[in-house]
Amino acid sequence: MIASGYQLVVRHNSNLRPTFAKANFWPELFLDDGLQSKSLVEISGANGSGKSVVLFQIMARAVLSDWPQDSCCEIIFIDLTHKFDVINFVNNHLKRTLTRTHETTLTPEDESKIIQKCLESITLLNCYSLSQFEIAFTELENLIWNNSNIGLLAIDGLDRFYWEDCHQHLQRMSTYYKKWVSKLQQLCEDHNLSCCFTVESCHLKTKAEIAINYELKITKDAGGLYKLNNRTFFTDENGINFFD
Repeated sequence: MIASGYQLVVRHNSNLRPTFAKANFWPELFLDDGLQSKSLVEISGANGSGKSVVLFQIMARAVLSDWPQDSCCEIIFIDLTHKFDVINFVNNHLKRTLTRTHETTLTPEDESKIIQKCLESITLLNCYSLSQFEIAFTELENLIWNNSNIGLLAIDGLDRFYWEDCHQHLQRMSTYYKKWVSKLQQLCEDHNLSCCFTVESCHLKTKAEIAINYELKITKDAGGLYKLNNRTFFTDENGINFFD
């Protein structure tokens, strides 16, 4: 098979991308192997259960994953729910992750410099309709293919525009979900990326059989406590905290 110039560039850049397959990435969720490349991470739960908080925590860990080497992994974040707040992300996620990662105390100037670099490394795409989401998705190839420092694609609310799409093309939620996940799988495979997305758990009851590498399920027990993959947790100004 003869590869095109585009395919050669994609193949070359995919081998240079940041990796999150590290024991300290987030062992409570990804164990000692870390988050593997070309993986899909599905974060599911009811409305208000903390799905976005989990996603933001992963984003913070990803963008700072190579910081000891004075570099930041780049992230493309497609925001469909519009819960993202820069100040909250900095104070409750980036700073906490930075404190955990850095063994020495940083000066305010150094911390500010790192935070600024992190924010510059996140490309935020706000979408308010299905058509905007579709346009953003088609632009992903252009954003990714010639930038080997992009390692993570994050989407908050993959199921957000199901009813709008259903109004135009009558279909089951499982069909809609499979369509988008299949696109994400292909994108991750082609470019050696990882992708994390949130979805309402009620929409997964009719989910078609789709291979997801990491299923992070948020549930609520009879006592009102939230569990992430059966581990009790709570959220505060420090993000996600596990009881055990």
